[in-house]
Amino acid sequence: MTKDAQFALRRVIERYTKSTRFALICNNVNKIIPALQSRCTRFRFAPLDAVHVNERLKHVITAEGLDVTEDGLKALVRLSNGDMRKALNILQSTHMASQQITEEAVYLCTGNPLPKDIEQISYWLLNEPFSSSFQQISDMKATKGLALVDIVREVTMFVFRIKMPSDVRVQLINDLADIEYRLTFGCNDKLQLGSVISTFTQARSALVAAAKLTFGCNDKLQLPRSVIFTFTQARNALVAAAKLTSENKMPHLLLYGPPGTGKTSTILAVARKLFGAQMHNMVLELNASDERGIDVVRQQIQDFASTQSFSFGAKASVKLVLLDEADAMTKDAQFALRRVIERYTKSTRFALICNNVNKIIPALQSRCTRFRFAPLDAVHVNERLKHVITAEGLDVTEDGLKALVRLSNGDMRKALNILQSTHMASQQITEEAVYLCTGNPLPKDIEQISYWLLNEPFSSSFQQISDMKATKGLALVDIVREVTMFVFRIKMPSDVRVQLINDLADIEYRLTFGCNDKLQLGSVISTFTQARSALVAAAK
Repeated sequence: MTKDAQFALRRVIERYTKSTRFALICNNVNKIIPALQSRCTRFRFAPLDAVHVNERLKHVITAEGLDVTEDGLKALVRLSNGDMRKALNILQSTHMASQQITEEAVYLCTGNPLPKDIEQISYWLLNEPFSSSFQQISDMKATKGLALVDIVREVTMFVFRIKMPSDVRVQLINDLADIEYRLTFGCNDKLQLGSVISTFTQARSALVAAAKLTFGCNDKLQLPRSVIFTFTQARNALVAAAKLTSENKMPHLLLYGPPGTGKTSTILAVARKLFGAQMHNMVLELNASDERGIDVVRQQIQDFASTQSFSFGAKASVKLVLLDEADAMTKDAQFALRRVIERYTKSTRFALICNNVNKIIPALQSRCTRFRFAPLDAVHVNERLKHVITAEGLDVTEDGLKALVRLSNGDMRKALNILQSTHMASQQITEEAVYLCTGNPLPKDIEQISYWLLNEPFSSSFQQISDMKATKGLALVDIVREVTMFVFRIKMPSDVRVQLINDLADIEYRLTFGCNDKLQLGSVISTFTQARSALVAAAK
């Protein structure tokens, strides 16, 4: 869905929530706007593991009477990457092209490079001059219809397996991960192929020598176990707004901050205080998700602002235009709104609500009193959750409550949604139940992953983290985010911390754009391998 459609849907969900429930299905949750995410109970579906894909394929093969070799079945499972629909599609298309479904037939049908092709390409990269490698790989791409991004991914997996010094592996994997990232955004194939060959040319002498080496790492680092987060920020925007509204001195308001922090609730409370029972006559509530264009400013808003307002004794005589999700308005509409604010400022006050203040033009910002709504601190989220838990008679353990507060990240709406969804899945709401329901990695899982990253050899770390991801259905992007927070807390030299955080931020950015999980996991491990010697020294 377009961002416009998502903003419109957000408003529809609000309007019809009493009678209708909405189920949103997506592949990339990062493309769903936060305002929609915070209104939904989230369930993450992990890729199917190889055992289940294999079993289902065997069932279909037997039922359909297909001739599939053992290596053909393995190829189907390997290329599916946990996607059952993809596995069945490959099976069907290969059967249409070949009577017997072999490994070669599967790879030929899908256009993926065969393992022997990857070995040949890797040989060229490790041994041939630049021009020769470029020509031979280009010829193979053209002859077999291969995509460079698939070649890069498979060559990277090849680099995972061969023996080499850790520093050479680290540099290669980081460079290949960058190239794969650029290719996913449509960068020129020839330039990126040249970059691949250059990367291997730089590492060639070390790689040739590395063929006789065995990777190993005996350094062990003891990690601190006591980690404490403190949140001391507090604000009371409602009190400040109430003071400004007294004696008809209410200014134009701009309330901004992340979802679930009480922006809309605050301005509605102010409106009720100002207008009481006449609120429906004196307040025009619009959501920019419904109408974002210049017409709504010229018609609905201007018509409301230009009409005569009423006085109710000591109550305010100015009217109020409440414009939610104002950052979704077009630039033209915002400029038109600026002019309307100027023209009708004597009789009407405007309250703009948005998540991203940078999308509000400076001309509007300068005409409003700004209130930033930071994420709620843990104390307030904890208090409100306890109130709801008591009122609803829920069975929530102490560690379960802490998990709810931690995962909410200051978003009260999100905290309540997690509480509700966990209660639906488990009678007792424990820490493990909360994390299991949301699909987030447990703190003890993050400690274990961090231990592997800081102590285990590359291949061992890669296998163990991959196994944990598959077993517990974890998303790599969540692991990276939590490991980054772990890096914030452990003791290390500042320069090492800075480099680690920068590298992990780059990896997280790449993951949000759908880059390959295996490559990015390799990049995570490589990043920690680079920092390991400095971290070992820091522990002493």
